[in-house]
Amino acid sequence: MGESSANAEALPLLCTVVILAGGISSRFGADKANAVWRGRKLINHVAARLEGLRCETLAVARADQKGGDWRVDRLVHDDPALSGGPLCGVVRGLEECRTDWAFVIACDAPLVRPELVRELCRRASEADAACAAVLPIWEGVAQPLAGLYRVSIAPRLRAALAAGERSPARALRDLSVCHLPEPACRALDPRGLSFVNVNTPADLDAADSLFQCAD
Repeated sequence: MGESSANAEALPLLCTVVILAGGISSRFGADKANAVWRGRKLINHVAARLEGLRCETLAVARADQKGGDWRVDRLVHDDPALSGGPLCGVVRGLEECRTDWAFVIACDAPLVRPELVRELCRRASEADAACAAVLPIWEGVAQPLAGLYRVSIAPRLRAALAAGERSPARALRDLSVCHLPEPACRALDPRGLSFVNVNTPADLDAADSLFQCAD
């Protein structure tokens, strides 16, 4: 995969990379995970960016997504008993993890920086046992779809989903959440490339101008 080979030192703690691939992509107009950009599917860009972390990579997909050429270690499908946007994918991913922590990222974030994940893991390794998640702050807002989650909180998030919650950020409100402050994020990722999502075809075109900055 190549792009992250320079960042292959061991993580401060063992985690799983969970890539959310099952969104309906209504604004994009096609399946974003399988959209080809710069010769590679978007989900494979994400997997390649994080390959050097040497974590198991797990993709959470819709029932109709096969993912045969996705460069991930495991593919799981959404639970038909769950409905409600990205929180469903977060819950499903955490429930399938074999590690204590999971880094959750959307499949439409092809410029995510492994340095950010490494620092989130470092912060988690130093956090107390009550810390349920470590979320980066960007432009004053916590980023739950580029964050580190303690896998054991999956039942709490599933209960929130069953109660009608749809937002990962709101589902975490009653839990102890640690944050990576924005200055620390900017030191690792000055342009916030980890938080650039491809929501429309125009966003994909715009990402071209940022691609070289991600190396």
